[in-house]
Amino acid sequence: MAPPAGARLRLRRAVVTDAPFFLTLFNSPGWLRYIGDRGVYTEAQAGEYIVSRIVPSYATPGHGSYVAVLTKTRGAIGFVGVFQREGLAAPDFGFAFLPEAQGQGYALEAARTVLARPAVAALRELLAIVRPDNVRSRRLLEKLGFEVTDRTYPAGDADLLVYRRESRRLPHPT
Repeated sequence: MAPPAGARLRLRRAVVTDAPFFLTLFNSPGWLRYIGDRGVYTEAQAGEYIVSRIVPSYATPGHGSYVAVLTKTRGAIGFVGVFQREGLAAPDFGFAFLPEAQGQGYALEAARTVLARPAVAALRELLAIVRPDNVRSRRLLEKLGFEVTDRTYPAGDADLLVYRRESRRLPHPT
């Protein structure tokens, strides 16, 4: 289990019973606009995605999706994690939150917790890819000490910006 994120959140590994949450997240307007359609349209498909794509990532130290759960309600509101993405030279840092959980600092709180984990902090560098028009995500990455590079990542209809963070780089103050 991941360390606590703070008074408002707890982070934990994804499990198959998170299928309803992932189904909702994967089909939310922001996910579809900024990340893309994953072809997950039923709870069964979401459960299979968890088993085949998310759970295996935990085998690599510092990698995997951590579900952000509200302490009070125990409801899942988003995830933060580190992934190995084809075409990137270093691990990819990513996050996504339900629309109703955005703009409240939850993503920043969860991201800082994941980045502070010893296995993640030990990574020499992290990359993050983001659509140029995803201003909220870009601001969050910059608060976390990521800087945009001169590289792009080809992604279907538009190239994504590549951000980079070295392990020695401290996040900007809030």
